[in-house]
Amino acid sequence: MAPFKRIVCFAIAVLIPALAVAQGFDISGKVVDRKLGAPIFGASVVLKSSKNGGRSIAAVTNDEGTFRFNGVRPGSYSVQISFVSYKPVALFIDQLEKSYEFGAIEMEEDIKVLEEVKIMGEAERLEVKGDTVEYNSEAYKTMSDASVEDLVQKMPGVSMNNGKLEAQGEEVKQVLVDGKRFFGNDVNLAMRNLPSEVVEKIQVFDQLSEQAQLTGFDDGERQKTINIITKPGARNSLFGKASTGVGNDGRYMGSGVLNVMNGGQRLSVLAQSNNINIQNFSSEDLLGVTSTGGARARPGGGGRRPDGGGGPGGGGGSSSTDNFLVGTQSGISSTDAIGLNYQDSFGEKLEVTGSYFYNKTDNSQNQSMNQVYNVEGSPTYSERQLNTTENGNHRLNLRLTYDINQNNSLLFLPSISTQANKSVSDIQGILTDGTQAVSGSSTAQASAIEGYSGNGNLIWRHKFDKRGRTFSWNVGLNANNRTGNTSLLGVTSNYTLTDETDSLDQRAHISSPGHEVSSRLIYTEPVSENGMVSLEYNISRKVTDSEKYTYNVADVDAGYAALDTALSSLLSSQYSAQRFGGGYRYRNGPISVLGNVTYQYAQLNNQTTFPYEYFLKSDYRNVLGMFNFNYRSAGKNLMAVYRTSTSIPSISQLQNVVDNSNPLQLSAGNEQLSQQYQHNFTARFTTGIRENTGTLMAFLGGTIADNYITNSTYIADRDTLIGDVLLVAGGQFIRPVNLDGYKNIRSLITYGIPVSFLKSNLNFNISGSVTKTPGLVNSALNMVTSNALGLGLVLSSNISRSLDFTVSSTSTFTGVENQLRVGQSQDYFFQSTRLNFNWLLPTDIIFRTDVTHQLYSGLSEGYDQNFALWNLSIGKKLFKDKRGELSLFAYDLLKQNNSISRNVTDAYVEDVQTEVLQRYFMAKFTYNFWKKPGVGS
Repeated sequence: MAPFKRIVCFAIAVLIPALAVAQGFDISGKVVDRKLGAPIFGASVVLKSSKNGGRSIAAVTNDEGTFRFNGVRPGSYSVQISFVSYKPVALFIDQLEKSYEFGAIEMEEDIKVLEEVKIMGEAERLEVKGDTVEYNSEAYKTMSDASVEDLVQKMPGVSMNNGKLEAQGEEVKQVLVDGKRFFGNDVNLAMRNLPSEVVEKIQVFDQLSEQAQLTGFDDGERQKTINIITKPGARNSLFGKASTGVGNDGRYMGSGVLNVMNGGQRLSVLAQSNNINIQNFSSEDLLGVTSTGGARARPGGGGRRPDGGGGPGGGGGSSSTDNFLVGTQSGISSTDAIGLNYQDSFGEKLEVTGSYFYNKTDNSQNQSMNQVYNVEGSPTYSERQLNTTENGNHRLNLRLTYDINQNNSLLFLPSISTQANKSVSDIQGILTDGTQAVSGSSTAQASAIEGYSGNGNLIWRHKFDKRGRTFSWNVGLNANNRTGNTSLLGVTSNYTLTDETDSLDQRAHISSPGHEVSSRLIYTEPVSENGMVSLEYNISRKVTDSEKYTYNVADVDAGYAALDTALSSLLSSQYSAQRFGGGYRYRNGPISVLGNVTYQYAQLNNQTTFPYEYFLKSDYRNVLGMFNFNYRSAGKNLMAVYRTSTSIPSISQLQNVVDNSNPLQLSAGNEQLSQQYQHNFTARFTTGIRENTGTLMAFLGGTIADNYITNSTYIADRDTLIGDVLLVAGGQFIRPVNLDGYKNIRSLITYGIPVSFLKSNLNFNISGSVTKTPGLVNSALNMVTSNALGLGLVLSSNISRSLDFTVSSTSTFTGVENQLRVGQSQDYFFQSTRLNFNWLLPTDIIFRTDVTHQLYSGLSEGYDQNFALWNLSIGKKLFKDKRGELSLFAYDLLKQNNSISRNVTDAYVEDVQTEVLQRYFMAKFTYNFWKKPGVGS
């Protein structure tokens, strides 16, 4: 044993000093853009020993622009840093005797290199930086008083569709200003209330989730995001605009916006009041609106527009959320709103961003609708509605980031929204068999609903000394409630039996409280120079209750005292899920690959306690996966993502209580619904074509769903009792069901080139989509397929800030195939063409006009339209710096404005026409102000 002990001791004596030397020191730093100060992701860093034949070690900067070399032995070293379109940087360490931190290493753009990869015109149009497309605002000239929304619509791949901003084929979910949030997730507020003249660049990219940004490990949760980079002169300035106007028929408007920027400290205040349909809303303003009063949204999950078709300003349901969103033309609205956005840093550790917004809207809507069922011999349903709605909303969003120390940080994201909604609806419906009326109904409905929604997320992140090793913990809490009262008066008649009528006089109380708690743990560990693994555990529990008690008039003296059990229900739904999984990320130069697999065990417990006892427990075991491939090179980016997920039915889809707000179209939930399983994929390619200075963007995405939550529709051939509720002959009864077979695939190709002789930019686009929606109609499976092909072009001027025009045209043909009505054409065509022209004359007279022509063909009788919306204004710039303007404005000069849409569902094809605001004249005064030279230049 003695010789063995001596050998061991000798080995220890030799190895300890060797290990001490091998452990070595760390060399680290952060690479940033010299001009913007923003971190540079993906830069190549090479560490080389100064000794002859010394080895080299390579690394790549992470999402925060940092790099680290561990275990470096004492000696002399050089550090070479390079990145596409930047000048290389060389750094030296004469003698490494301890761990060395370079701090911020600035890299400067290489103009010569940029000329090779940027898209060139009179100004550089855009640059592809990794998976970010960066537009140069100077290449897209607008009038001096234009908004950011006007600016971005000139850029290839960016468009406005039904009031929603889209980029690269996807809806923009978030807008940042210099990398900071602006009014929470309200895209329209940022776009419409920031002037284009303060913008230096526009960046479009997919922003990772908060947790992924902290850990640096992509979890597949992304949001299409636009980042507005302001000009250096605007970052320490005060600027804004105020407008007021009065018109005929009592029309008025007033608005103001003030922006104060002092480096990292930002304050924005905006306010408006008008009755000309100018709105500033997001979906957060619509808590508790759906399915109140006259709302009759179909209870299934397939949506009212599976084809994405219809023209602008679609109709939708009588109280659907679309009636309040920015950009819709449905109805006539008056709006009062005020908003505040603030961001600041307190010391070096605490950063705060917050916003408050209040909205009040009064909306009136006069709507006609025609539905053709997908069953031969079924009657046609026609409807007239008159709705008035009052909606008030407060919402508050905060974001607090606290850096505890170098290795620990906290992120807190609270938000709260409250709302009060009142609506009154008068609905006249009729079922027609050929030329003969079969049944009809007349109802008057009213509702008063209040609600709130509050949530908070707290994320703690710990970075270990070893680069890439992190641990994060996310705790989330959400609470919400929706409560109120509804009333319904109505008469239903069966015209084939002249003396057969059914009357309604009832009131109902509804309440739907809920809460959700969740916790998520993520650990990341580097396993090689280019590889990293992650482990994740997630647990969540969601509880939602829904009660509805409906009372009928018992007698004149007792009033609403008779409880109607057929229209009342009490349901509690509990969904709990646990997920455990791991992933691997590989990144080497321009290539990044990420894979993730998660096992999920979930339970859905539905318990009905009134008017009967029913309990259903469902267990689900799923394997969820995600794969992400990204290729970045000079001027090119290819990204492909595949992901699976699950979704559970909503409480309204589960509650088995009859909704008789429209006696001709009854609906109820289905407590036996199960969860839906989705496959989602996205592929996107972006490049600049140097030879003809063009840009090419291609997008392909889609969803395939198993157990898709859709509808089962029963069309009565005679008067039928649904429980204790009468469904007249020809009427519908709709319930949600799970069916396989749903598919939605969409594509977009955009190609843009500068037209030098016109000093303009020309963008072509071609789009296509295929949607298959399953459904049951009278127990027969019906698969409705919508194939849409769209062609479009946009010619936008780039002449000067005194002359600006845009010409655009989009044509969409939609072919509809119906399994139950083979051979019957339901195809339709929609075309929209627009001219926007603005000219500031040398005499400071400014002329503005825009004409939109819309053509609908293939709709129901009386719904095909061919009309033009023409707006015109002429004004005079005032004061020596042209800050003021006095103008006369004419809206809808030809008095032809209209709102038409087509909705294709599994049970019917529906055409909707809605009354919109028509011709009025207004005198307006606008004043622009700024307090920093160069902001408006």
